[in-house]
Amino acid sequence: LQLHDWGVDFAVWCNYKYLNAGPGGLGGVFVHERHHASALPRFEGWWGHDKARRFQMEPRFVPIAGAEAWQLSNPPILQLAALRASMELFDAATMPALRRKGDRLTAYLAWLLRDFDILTPASRGELYRFVDRDGEVLALRADFTPMLARLLAPRLASLSLPLRLYYRGDVVRYQEERAGRAREFYQLGAELLGLSGEAAEREVLRLFLELATAVGGGSLQLVLGFAGALDRLLLAAATADPAALAAAVARRERSAVRRACPTLLAVVENGLPERPEDLGPEAAARLYGLLALRDELAAAFPSALLTIDLAEFACNSLDPRLAVAEGERPYYDGIVFHAHAGPAALPVGGGGRYDRLFKALGAEVPAVGFSLSLERLLETRAGEARP
Repeated sequence: LQLHDWGVDFAVWCNYKYLNAGPGGLGGVFVHERHHASALPRFEGWWGHDKARRFQMEPRFVPIAGAEAWQLSNPPILQLAALRASMELFDAATMPALRRKGDRLTAYLAWLLRDFDILTPASRGELYRFVDRDGEVLALRADFTPMLARLLAPRLASLSLPLRLYYRGDVVRYQEERAGRAREFYQLGAELLGLSGEAAEREVLRLFLELATAVGGGSLQLVLGFAGALDRLLLAAATADPAALAAAVARRERSAVRRACPTLLAVVENGLPERPEDLGPEAAARLYGLLALRDELAAAFPSALLTIDLAEFACNSLDPRLAVAEGERPYYDGIVFHAHAGPAALPVGGGGRYDRLFKALGAEVPAVGFSLSLERLLETRAGEARP
């Protein structure tokens, strides 16, 4: 905390839980230095009197310069001893190490609670939320897929599978501003439920490419990957924080990746490992299948550029130890894809498999789908048409 630099006037806190002070333990207070000489009304006591003049027994209170002036009496010695011992342990452990451990524990708890809540901290952070007159929280729609899953999961027993459906409408997301990223946009999407394996993924990808190339013209780039592809390498790397390494891979930070896991460097530079077997047998088999699917789709859609880039999806993990690094749509658990269009390679859509989203809602059904931003596709097409 940088309370002084932030210009905070006053702050108070307890040390009961987080510093192990125990019941009745001492709290803490911060008073900005601009208030040290002010005549603010306060309770004044012996322990806040100027130490150099305390035993002169003057009739007038002379405050210590600082937050100490707000003290009334001497602190309890036994509780101080316990608090001091705790703070010494914190100093020895260091706050960065404790924060990393806390992040991992929080991620593990979030993984354990997947069956109870489909919103992760990252997806909650995208929501614009308001409180109405009755105190109820209202949220603007940031993502269609979880809404559809909540709607359909309790009704799947009465529906004929496989089920093919589509949706359209506005979404609003609170997210970092960057080129090509809008906080509000019109979205079109399609979902396929009840069909497992590569057949479902092929059908959804073909539909996505047909729509995107028809609307966006001939500058479409489709990047393919799959969740958990790099989990084995990340967890075996020479790092105490594999989740941070996953983020470094996604950001293409070569130096950090080279130090922790040289095998991942090829993924950062080329999108693929030098040998698929480096990923482990299960991920290698998945990669070989994805390579074949890419070649098949590239032949069917020659105007689109199809690539496989596992670094792009390094944060889409299946292991709870990496959950803190989850990607933007953390419910994807199979194939994942992003699409870009235009000279500036603006993001125009994406999708993937999300079986575990329905599982979290008590429905065992395979699911795969996509979403497209029609506005961005039309913008890129209009830009290509300009002389």
